[in-house]
Order: sequence, then C-alpha cells, then structure tokens
Amino acid sequence: MMKENEQLCREASTYYYDALSGRHSDIPSAIGAHISECAVCQSELRRLDACLHEQDDLKVIPLKLQQMMLHHRLLNEWLCCEDVRPFLPVLGLAGQAIELQTPIMLHLDHCERCRSQLEMLVAMRLTAEQTEQAVLQMTGQPLTEALPQDIINTLEQIRTSDQSGIYTRAALDSGGQIQVEVKQLSAVRDAHQSMPQGKQISRRVWIRAGLAASILMVLSVCFLSIPSAEGIALRQVYQAVEQLMNCRIQIFVPEQSQPVQTILISRELQIQMYQNPENATLWDLDNKTMLHSDSVSKEPVRQTAIPVLQASQKGFGLMPFNSIRELPAAYSWIQVEGLAQTRPGQQVYDLQWGQPGASAVQIARRWRGFLNASTMLPERIEWWEQLPGQKEQLMMQMVVDYPDAATLTDEIHKVFPQHKDSE
Repeated sequence: MMKENEQLCREASTYYYDALSGRHSDIPSAIGAHISECAVCQSELRRLDACLHEQDDLKVIPLKLQQMMLHHRLLNEWLCCEDVRPFLPVLGLAGQAIELQTPIMLHLDHCERCRSQLEMLVAMRLTAEQTEQAVLQMTGQPLTEALPQDIINTLEQIRTSDQSGIYTRAALDSGGQIQVEVKQLSAVRDAHQSMPQGKQISRRVWIRAGLAASILMVLSVCFLSIPSAEGIALRQVYQAVEQLMNCRIQIFVPEQSQPVQTILISRELQIQMYQNPENATLWDLDNKTMLHSDSVSKEPVRQTAIPVLQASQKGFGLMPFNSIRELPAAYSWIQVEGLAQTRPGQQVYDLQWGQPGASAVQIARRWRGFLNASTMLPERIEWWEQLPGQKEQLMMQMVVDYPDAATLTDEIHKVFPQHKDSE
C-alpha cells in the first residue's frame, strides 16, 4: 500500500502547479482526490507555495533550486537517456550546471553519450526562450516559437539518437545519503517485465508528459519574468522599445543638473542628432551624410560608416541588451514599489545581471526603468553598477520622451537651419 501511495504522490506532483494556480479542471479526478486527501502531497503543496511566495518581492526563484526539485522527483526510478534528455537544455544554460548528486547528474556521471549531448547544448549557448523551445522539442511537442534551423537540426539529432543502454537508479540509503545503481539495458528490461503493466505505463506518462510542463513552468518563473496581471513583463518592454519610431533622450551624470548630451532619433525620418553643450552632429541615415555644427563647411559630408546606435541597437540604446534573447541566463526582473519620485501612471522595474569586467572581476549591473504603465515605454532610466566590496554607484540617468516627427524636425532645424534647405 505504501509503494502504491508513493507512486500516486509521484504522479500527483506533476499537477502541483495546477493545484496552486487554481486550474483544477486540468487535474484528473483521481489525482485531484489523492492530492486533497494525502498528507504528503498537502505538505509538498505548502512547501512549494511557500517557495513561490517567500521571495515575492523578487518574483524570481533560483533556477538551480527548482531544477533540483524536479531532479529529485526521479529518486528510486531507473533512468535511461530518453528520460534525461528533457533536462539537458536547462543544464546547458550558462551558469546552471548542478554540482550536487541528483538522479539526473548521476546518470550523466555514468553515461558518456548523455554527457557529450550536454556538451553540444552548452556549445550552442541557447537563450532562455530558445531553451523553452528545446524542452518542447526534446519531449516531442510542437514548438510555440521559431528556432534557427541549425538549432532544430542539432536538437532533433539529440532527441532521436540511439540510447547508450545504460540505466541508472538513485536512491537514499538509511543514512540519508544518495546511492546509485548502474545496469545495462538487458538487466533493467528483466526487472521491468516483472512489474505490472499499469505501473510501467503510468511511470512513462509521468516522465514524458508531466516533466516538460514542470520544466517549462520553472523556466517561466525563473527566466521570462512573467508578472501578475497588473505588472509588466520584460518581454513587453523590449517589444515596445523595438517598435519605437521617434525618441528624445537626455543623458545626465551624477552631480550635474544639465544634460551632458541630448539625442534625437527618428526611424521615421531616418535622422539622428547628437547634441552636446558645445556642439552637435546630425546624421542623415538614408543619404549616409553627416553635418557638424563646428564645421567650416555647411555642406553635409558623406560617410562610409553609420552611428553606433543605428548599427547595433534596435531600441535606440534604451535597453542594456539588443534583444531579450541576448540576456544572460542569471538575470532578475523585479518590480520596485514605494519610491517617492514615481509619478502617477508609472511602474518601476529593476533589471539586474552580472557581467565580467576588464580584469575578470564580476560587476553587478542594474537597469532601473520608470515605465509608463500604458505604453510600457521607459520615461526615465537609471544605470547602476557595483564592484566587489564597493558601494553601488549611479553611473548615468536618461530622461526619455517620444515626440512626433514634426517636433523633432523643428528642433533639428533650430540647430542645423541648413538642413531645412537641403530637404
């Protein structure tokens, strides 16, 4: 009876997230009845709920902790390469290797084929969103977003490759230490043939069907920073910024009340102006010409290059990375509340990540955006950084607005009246 309950608890754990989020209709009736009556499942639900909310201010759960929770669901199970593959994409994310002994990591220790496939995924340097799709492909489910064909080919090669024939089973001994058994396919097949057929099927359904959903839930909570209905997701901010047509950015540095530079950018007009207190530069991107306010000649000069923002930044340099796909694996997206300098209709978010410096010292960086809750565009941006052992420092502020093309044209003509004649 105890072993039957353990099997039911293992299957029920697949639906813990559904139970916590109120999606009871997605839970099979027998499983739902077991969860409501089982003291072990109720304890696990409380523990998971506490884990999800104890860091509510951060709205981010450490991925390694969640990975290990999923790994340890497979204690006392014989695992083959097919069972391990859904975990490989997440393990391949930068900084997400698990050093502790878990059923998955112990299989990797004994299976050269799975280790080599993990190395292939590490070399691919998948983003968090691509990792989501990789998990879907590894479990034979349709992709929800497109992937580059070379990534699809590699993932399919891994998914359909032959298994090594090595099976591993991790279990806790009487002292609470994890031990591993290793067998070849034939020995495990004999053991499975003596198991009732229904138990074989339920185990396989749990691993193949439920595991992908759990891994994707972890990725969503940890990486994609999906907010509550009242919040703003990082993905939404990137989408809003990438669709910008016109923008004015005033850049301030600490201890100076006047902007050190004002940038006017119009994708609609294909024009950019960089204005400093002493001079200004105007770029005509269509014609690849440049005007400088200090130049003796008032004629535009043809250029072979284009300005950095146009060449490398989709969002006019408002965001720290060109796209959400370039974000490092270990970042956080946190809503900040209670700031006195927030105006009505604004929401404030911190994007935090680490970045190696010139001498391999890890620099903690923070982008704070004061976002318009309706447009999701930043109205003010603070750029912070912190070196090890030092206080965090404000490096720069941006005050941003979004005038129409006519307003930008008028401002440009005040600085470069000759540009009006050349139009």
